[in-house]
Amino acid sequence: VLMMILPLVLIMVLPKIMNDPETRKEMEQLNNLTSYNMPEMSEMITSFLSGSEKPKPKAVKAANKKRQ
Repeated sequence: VLMMILPLVLIMVLPKIMNDPETRKEMEQLNNLTSYNMPEMSEMITSFLSGSEKPKPKAVKAANKKRQ
């Protein structure tokens, strides 16, 4: 019974609470504090799966200079 009533109460009470200006300011402050400067998950996965680039072009240029 509690699992049926609690969501109903939350659905009815939360919109009324969020209309309160003080509560809205507090929520905005919490959101500002928790904003992290992290890269996007897709960028992290792409860099992980692609692996590191090997410095082959530099080695090729050095070998060409030695031949000349």
